[in-house]
Amino acid sequence: MTSIPLRNDPGRSAIDPDVACCIPIREWAVILPLAVLLAIAATWPLTGYISTLVPAGGTDSTLNTWIMAWAAQRLPHGLAGFWTPPAFYPYPSSLAYSENLLGVSVFVAPILWAGGGTTLMYNVAFLLAYVVSAIGAYLLGRHVTGSRAAAAIGALAFVMMPYRIAQAGHLQVQWIGWMAIAFWALLRGLQRPSWSALIVFVAASVLQVLSNGYAAFQLAIGAAIIAPWALWTGARRSPRLIGTLVVAGALVLLALAPVFSAYQQVWADRGPATAETLANAADVATYLSVDASLPDARWLPGIPQPEGRLFPGVATTGLALLALLPAFGHRLPRVTPRQMTALFVVLAVVALLVSLGPEPAAWGRRLPVPSLYARLAEWVPLFQIVRVPARFGALVLLAVAILAAAGAARVLAGGSRRARVVAIAAIGVLMLAEGFPAARTMRTGVPALIADEREAYAWLANQPSGALLELPIGGSAQVDFGMLAQHAALVHGHPIVNGLSRITTPLQEVLGGSASPLAYPDRQAGVLPMLQGLGVRYVIVRPSRFVDPAFAANTLDALQADPRVAGFRAFGDVHVLWLAPDDPSTAASPIEAVPPGAFTLTASVNDDRLSWIVDGDPDSRWLSGRPQDGHEWLALTFDRPRDVARLGVTVTDRSLGDYPRGLRIESTRGGEAPRVLFDGSVLAALGRAILAAPTRPVMSLDLPPNESTTMTLRQTGTTESWYWSIDELQVWTRQ
Repeated sequence: MTSIPLRNDPGRSAIDPDVACCIPIREWAVILPLAVLLAIAATWPLTGYISTLVPAGGTDSTLNTWIMAWAAQRLPHGLAGFWTPPAFYPYPSSLAYSENLLGVSVFVAPILWAGGGTTLMYNVAFLLAYVVSAIGAYLLGRHVTGSRAAAAIGALAFVMMPYRIAQAGHLQVQWIGWMAIAFWALLRGLQRPSWSALIVFVAASVLQVLSNGYAAFQLAIGAAIIAPWALWTGARRSPRLIGTLVVAGALVLLALAPVFSAYQQVWADRGPATAETLANAADVATYLSVDASLPDARWLPGIPQPEGRLFPGVATTGLALLALLPAFGHRLPRVTPRQMTALFVVLAVVALLVSLGPEPAAWGRRLPVPSLYARLAEWVPLFQIVRVPARFGALVLLAVAILAAAGAARVLAGGSRRARVVAIAAIGVLMLAEGFPAARTMRTGVPALIADEREAYAWLANQPSGALLELPIGGSAQVDFGMLAQHAALVHGHPIVNGLSRITTPLQEVLGGSASPLAYPDRQAGVLPMLQGLGVRYVIVRPSRFVDPAFAANTLDALQADPRVAGFRAFGDVHVLWLAPDDPSTAASPIEAVPPGAFTLTASVNDDRLSWIVDGDPDSRWLSGRPQDGHEWLALTFDRPRDVARLGVTVTDRSLGDYPRGLRIESTRGGEAPRVLFDGSVLAALGRAILAAPTRPVMSLDLPPNESTTMTLRQTGTTESWYWSIDELQVWTRQ
């Protein structure tokens, strides 16, 4: 710290351009190595395990590693296909199920290209998050206070905030430093409009959003508060200044438009996850809570919440409160302008209110205040993505860290040089002690492939293209096997149905749940027609990954014995099966739609809901209202004999498991005996429908020529819990 002056120049204000805007090269020569050293100290002993273990570990770190590894594969190709990784087949834009981490990957992808390994890549990304946070908080604190020493204390507060320990398993949450840099550039640009400030603001904003999706909304809130404040308090309100703001905002939106489009495609139709949001909202009391491994946990009166351990630390809180006190003569002069202090108070309060979620509470009791989170969910596009409101606490903590820098500036403005040195040392030691855990959890990163896996996936990489399903899936699989299958897909290159992310796909839920033939002994091969319809070419069975070894052996035997399996090969525990291609039959002659008014509907149950399957609204449906028992039927009576060529059944996500376990379609003309047009499984048609339109499949059942005055659909199977549902029904006849 000796190369950083400890005394402020009393002749310069905190917003003097010479102090706040221009960072000399010699100062950067001090800032950068100190930021790296601080990152190493804050994450110790990470550097000792840089290639072998990761902080916290678990599913989230493994997922983030996979995302960055996928980005490293696509960056040399100009990000072609980036949003559709080889997982969650056949759904589009599936990378938008979670963070995209592109703003992190661009810095660490060269590690993989050089053969450094995924664990090294992840840990370097983790360390860089601390480096960027230290630099960002320093720049912002220096601008606000005009003091290098106070800015260094603000950076230390931001890097050592206890919240980082609670969020050690979430790499994206650690990456919040670009936000501080963006705010610094915005304030700088509003003080003295320049293209350099605009470029830094745009670049930092884009990198922040590409590193942490929630930060898009945090950044927007901060900018929406800072910009009007600067225009109101500043001496300049020229058209050029306002034009600079508009251009900067437009450039950010333009650069991020493809990202927003991908997330809009995935999340637009998803309603709010109320239960998840409430469970992950902060409580006022969570701002008095830290991770149990930290010393302050022994006495803080807050309540524990996995996403809400948000206490800033005693030293940081004390300095922030000191910044708000009135001046006390020369012993405690006011260094930071009141308006600047008020700006960060408002920023902290607004972010805190958002973090409290849809039902603001303190110690579990509802507060009599409106929910700012709920208003934003109504007004802001894509805000339904934010299902962990407590993470807005990161913005609160950034504001508090800058206020702590302002408080430190007051402490350092008076007294002797020795007193200032002692004060800096004491504050630094206290911050380090409060933010350093008694023991840091370190776990293995992505497990290395064993010999059998390497051999099997290398063989697959040289086979014809085609989708792949890895078994087990769902409840029959050991924990995290889906994630391991994702990492394997980056090796063999085939798109896989499996995947593990923030959300899952309806197809995975069906295949891995009780709606699937895969869940029942001796019936597993019943899923093969569906897989053929989906375009799945390969099935891998890993008996050692099943929870139940006997069921694993039964699954493998049932699949290998089915004639739809064209061949198989074993690589130790890895059994690769390949399927015969699908052979769909489609209506060859031209067809035309039959209007709903040309037929009437009757059913074995729930006649009052039948109008909902021809109302053009797939969100309404007819359903049996009870588990399938083999006696359900639905009949169409036409206005005249018709040659029905195809029935189309729309299947929404909620109804995907409600397919008929057996279906017989009968045609009747006048008083003649019924003629059976179709009798069997609909799974092949369902697979083709999902392949054609994953987000809104329409199951097409093509029928032979007929002259039908009545057509009856009979459900002939049984289930323990699943209903028979139809969301929309379309009828086509031959022309």
